[in-house]
Amino acid sequence: MQRIRDPPMTALIVGCGLGGLACAIACLRGGLAVKILEKSSELGEVGAGIQVPPNAVRVLDHYGLVPHLESYGAIRVAEIGLLRYSDGKPIATMPGDEWMRRQFGHSLGLAIGANVGSVIHRADYHAMLLEEAKRLGAVIRLDAEVVEVNSDNTYVLLASGEKVSADVIIGADGLRSVVRDEVLGYHQEPTETGDLAYRATITGELVEAINDPFLEKSALRAWIGPHQHAVLYPVRNKLCYNLVLLCPDDLPPDVPAAEGNVQEMRALFQGWDHRLTALIEKVSSVLKWKICHMKELDTWCKNRTALLGDACHPTLPYQAQGAAMAVEDGAA
Repeated sequence: MQRIRDPPMTALIVGCGLGGLACAIACLRGGLAVKILEKSSELGEVGAGIQVPPNAVRVLDHYGLVPHLESYGAIRVAEIGLLRYSDGKPIATMPGDEWMRRQFGHSLGLAIGANVGSVIHRADYHAMLLEEAKRLGAVIRLDAEVVEVNSDNTYVLLASGEKVSADVIIGADGLRSVVRDEVLGYHQEPTETGDLAYRATITGELVEAINDPFLEKSALRAWIGPHQHAVLYPVRNKLCYNLVLLCPDDLPPDVPAAEGNVQEMRALFQGWDHRLTALIEKVSSVLKWKICHMKELDTWCKNRTALLGDACHPTLPYQAQGAAMAVEDGAA
């Protein structure tokens, strides 16, 4: 007699960002069926460069995706340098990926997470995970905004009025999570830190035009100054450079992001290292992002509904752990 197989469990993931895709890959590799609901009308990541630190590299290695990083434009960091804001003199230097590989060997280095990092454009990182999730069979729905979650009966209600059910629900819907409200039983707003980030990209051609080999290295540079700092590193095989300038927040309350004023940004860093100011002069447009965090949640799960990433533990950007920990959550 032919055995009738039970259908696989279905995981419903709310949010198709980096954490949601990492979770989808883990679920699919574990034999679950996966649906991802994304409220945006098209896929892609807003932002520019992002670091892929050791804990994220270990997850990608488990997925077999480390060899794909470079084909998606990732660059292995040669060194990390902290510089004095006024003159660019070194404060501290940390050896990079090549030193780590020589010291520990490739396989052992990966085993202990000893890739001090790759840097990659956020959109390329997203595309890599998206391709793998689709290859494994993830079903992705766009324009699917979740407005209500029922953890008792394991379904969500979309803005269209449609009800979507599953065996488990994963809230990967970020800092302003709808799923979190259901898990907690109340609404919890993010807390403004008083800091903001100017984020911009500069083409490799413009950086080369400055004619300073120091800026063209495959390195992460951070200029540290009073109440402000700046971070620079290349992405997309040096076709462009990611520049982040962090300073006190001047956006109105409850405005998470806005188009920035380039002249205002330049004035904030006037008198800093001439190499940094030369870079800032090349920026033609910029976005301002308010940096927020959240007090510790009472719980991350309720019944068969759980949270991951920024939905439950948003981190500040200073240790490059927001996306990395979301990817780890997804793998768990």
